[in-house]
Amino acid sequence: MDNRIVEGIDDDAPAAVEEIIQRREEMRRVRKRSAAEVITIPDDDSDEIIAVEQELEHGKDILIDLTSDDEEPLQGRRTDSGPARNRPIAPRQILSDYNHKGLLLKEGIMIELPERIGQYKIQFLRIQAIFCDEITGRVYIRGFGYTRTKHLRGLLIKKLNEVCRVDEIDEDDPRPAEDQALLEIEVTPDSILMQRHLTITNAEFPAFRSPRISKVPDEDIEEQDVLVCRWTFTLSYRNSRLRKLGKAHGYSLAHLLESDLTKLKKQRFRCSDSMRFDAWREGSLDPTKTPVQWSQYQGEHYTAVDAFSGAGGCSCGQARAGFKVITAIDHWQHACRSYQSNFPAVPMRHMDIADFIYDDDLIVRADVLHLSPPCQFWSPAHTVEGRNDEANIFALFSCQQMIDKIRPRLFTLEQTFGILHGRFENYFNALVQGFTSQGYSVRWTVVPLASWGLPQTRKRLIMIGACPGEKLPPFPKPTHGDREGLKPFVTVRQALAKINRAVDLHNPRAMTRLRRPSWDGDRPLHRTITCSGGQNYHYKGHRDFTLREYACLQGFPTAYKFAEPCVKKQIGNAFPPVCVKVLYDHLRQWLEKNDGKAPRVPAMIPGLEDLPAPALGRPAVQDIILIDDVEMVDIGASPVVCISDSSDSDSETIGRSMFESKSRKRRASPRRMLMAALERPFERARPRPVAIDLT
Repeated sequence: MDNRIVEGIDDDAPAAVEEIIQRREEMRRVRKRSAAEVITIPDDDSDEIIAVEQELEHGKDILIDLTSDDEEPLQGRRTDSGPARNRPIAPRQILSDYNHKGLLLKEGIMIELPERIGQYKIQFLRIQAIFCDEITGRVYIRGFGYTRTKHLRGLLIKKLNEVCRVDEIDEDDPRPAEDQALLEIEVTPDSILMQRHLTITNAEFPAFRSPRISKVPDEDIEEQDVLVCRWTFTLSYRNSRLRKLGKAHGYSLAHLLESDLTKLKKQRFRCSDSMRFDAWREGSLDPTKTPVQWSQYQGEHYTAVDAFSGAGGCSCGQARAGFKVITAIDHWQHACRSYQSNFPAVPMRHMDIADFIYDDDLIVRADVLHLSPPCQFWSPAHTVEGRNDEANIFALFSCQQMIDKIRPRLFTLEQTFGILHGRFENYFNALVQGFTSQGYSVRWTVVPLASWGLPQTRKRLIMIGACPGEKLPPFPKPTHGDREGLKPFVTVRQALAKINRAVDLHNPRAMTRLRRPSWDGDRPLHRTITCSGGQNYHYKGHRDFTLREYACLQGFPTAYKFAEPCVKKQIGNAFPPVCVKVLYDHLRQWLEKNDGKAPRVPAMIPGLEDLPAPALGRPAVQDIILIDDVEMVDIGASPVVCISDSSDSDSETIGRSMFESKSRKRRASPRRMLMAALERPFERARPRPVAIDLT
């Protein structure tokens, strides 16, 4: 792609991003020559990464707002009396035009400002409104702000006279971006430098650029020639307070579409989105090879590829959301065995990601590609170079190569939000540039996964991308929370209650007994589950979680199979399936709507569902567990005598009630009460199980 060269780089652009791009290209060449070399990736979600993430949530070096959804106003509901900016203009104040030092200002013209505004150095304003303050008589203009692509800190390739519109949105402001994102400046003798000509187009670079480029000095081009805009960069803030602090909640960098140009007078700059789509998805295939048969919407299923698949957490969520997983790639043999146990029909490519990328005989096309590259290098605590650093960096930048090979309509990426630390800004921006350089629109934010039904307070960086000509989907709305209309957060107790005693990897009686402080099991898990468990233990404090309990808390169905060894590491590395299902349900519905397909309800996939919950019925003698500990202990969902339907009662209270004679109000024989419990009909709703001390 000869047109994807870097042009017009100026001194104030972050040179480090360019160095990283060059390093990426060199690594690509080296890896292509030695694709057979095996890369060993260390543990992903180490406790070190989690500890640093927790510190970053309250630090100043993180480049995104990490406030949870429940700590800020709901979108569209302001807490003050009106808009925080750009208040409505009375019709009598509006001016059709205004003469400024011989320059006729009116709606639609582009002006250059003498000073740059904000962190992205907005330099141009396309006028949307001119008005006069009735009290002061001062004249103001409002318009969209534009910056040169070289000022986006490496998110886009720097090209001469290419500009990008920059919108800042308050999520609690119900008005559209066309109203609230406008910049407002007062018209003074020195506030406007000159008029500039702007071309707004959805065509790929280099269409409609100045014909004088490469013929005259760059300085003359920058000062005089036409500016071309193909992108919109949107920063979303929870409210105006966080916007003033510069703490954005989400970002999107979207290539313009046909629909974005409908209001423009000059329609000759419009390009067919379907042509851009076809050119990307088919145009660069080798014509000497057999044409690729697209897998789109096979048998009423959209198709997906799971890269860095691990044990299959993402594939599980994709399948449950109605996608047909057609390929998975991972290099770790233990995870591959687990994957194949659950997805025997899916081709598992047990290989290094570089081997897959550079194998020209492997041609795969899918509607959606998921990427979960290793994340250990992106911990700010990682300050000493290690032997796997190059492998981790290559794995991250191989995402661009995977996009080029698979050419999906959409992609998703999941990563630790530690990569958003200021220390790694250049790496992250280079990653985004790898997608935007191929025409992909991208959107990213940090998602508290509890809002997608995970019984953990885990937060992850999630990115969605859309190929040229494809509309960029928004993120799914929260499904769980404390607000009206949402399901309650899933608690640890609720997650563990699904476990059937017949499942594997679950033997509470064999767990080593602990004496640690108890904690409230009626809330999501406070500590994130990692490869080593994340220092978690059962909420009663008497034992660790079983492997099956860890899997349930990580969002896996109770029937999911894991191949030993290193099961806990496989669980901790996974993208929680319950969250993937929320994300991919949303993407499937988005594709169906855009494609005009009838919505369909995904069928339950055998082996990927929850096993039936513990059966109701009269307890049997073999269901009784005798323990010697004088303290009442809860052993999870294992078989026990059940005598209370009170979900608020703890095991000690329930235990006492068994030994209290209701008729004579005195202590009865524990064994006598036990036998009486076995003889009574089991009539109540399913109670919490308890273990009973009969010593």
